[in-house]
Amino acid sequence: MFAPMRLWVCVLQPVFGGPARGRMIAPPKAWDYGAGAELRKVGVQGHIYIGDQRWRMSQTLASHTVWLERIDQRVLVYFCRTLVQEIDLSGKRPIAVERSSLNC
Repeated sequence: MFAPMRLWVCVLQPVFGGPARGRMIAPPKAWDYGAGAELRKVGVQGHIYIGDQRWRMSQTLASHTVWLERIDQRVLVYFCRTLVQEIDLSGKRPIAVERSSLNC
């Protein structure tokens, strides 16, 4: 059994003329990538494994799940709907992802 604080997030709301009161809200649901999606969990140091090769993503994504889309010898890595990394498996190197207003 877990303590309620581990299952819920407390949000403090100021009350006019008085101290802040806390109310509990549910944490967000995990992103649904759809059936059959190839998923990886990002390690605590920001890495994922593709085969036996370790790839650096971002420590910001630690403990989150990312989706891998394979296209020939490339792997596109998405967090939710955002492309965060492109990996060239033939050259064994990551490729910088250009940011755009459509990639948010």
